[in-house]
Amino acid sequence: MEKEKFNLEKLAGPLWGKFWIVPGIEVYHRNDVDPGGHVREKSCPLTVDKVDRQSIKNGEEKVGFRIRGVICHWFKDGQYSKGVFFTKELLPKDIVDKGLILDWLKR
Repeated sequence: MEKEKFNLEKLAGPLWGKFWIVPGIEVYHRNDVDPGGHVREKSCPLTVDKVDRQSIKNGEEKVGFRIRGVICHWFKDGQYSKGVFFTKELLPKDIVDKGLILDWLKR
């Protein structure tokens, strides 16, 4: 099991980590992927523009951050669109394309 987990992590790279979502990567909305892990027809990838973070402080000391939303843009049927999403709504395009999405969701 550990060897299989290592191979999946190696194949997925930084997308397997906790902080996988960064500006510039392509993602799919979870509604664009069917329960079997395949991309639905007429779906298009979204590009992450910005991860909107809010610092968490304990007094004056920064102790972490909270992600308030992920700003993405996409082109569909020649139309430019932009939106803000929760991280749980987005799936990395590379992971979906490699067929690893079900393993990625269980990580």
